[in-house]
Amino acid sequence: MNEICNHCYALKWKDEVKGFCCVNGQIILASLSPAPDAIYKLLTEKDPISKEPFVKSIRLYNQVLAFTSIHADVDKELANAKKGVYTYRIQGELYHQIGGLMPRQTNDNPTFAQIYFYDANLDNQLQRRKELFPILNTEMLRSL
Repeated sequence: MNEICNHCYALKWKDEVKGFCCVNGQIILASLSPAPDAIYKLLTEKDPISKEPFVKSIRLYNQVLAFTSIHADVDKELANAKKGVYTYRIQGELYHQIGGLMPRQTNDNPTFAQIYFYDANLDNQLQRRKELFPILNTEMLRSL
């Protein structure tokens, strides 16, 4: 994305059609509100422990805090990212997968949405999430 629209300042892909974003200034979008502090930090700062940008692990943070996951038959030929813009095209139905609110067996650890309901103690929730993805920063998880 190396082009900037002169009207709305949108970042545009190389060879993207002119006027695609705002119809050459005919459409004016309201300004965005500032991002919450935790999200801004996630997008702009580095993890003080690993020295890697937090944003490199953004999918893991999203996954460990998600209630559901999706399942679909993806067109792998289109979504191969060999050239051009990555495209995610679903063939058929899209499913949201969610388990029960409690683990099935008493000795099973809670996962994903179950973590929210199994134990209201935030420190216990953070510990369980860190068990799932040990590389995540505890303080970033706490703030998110």
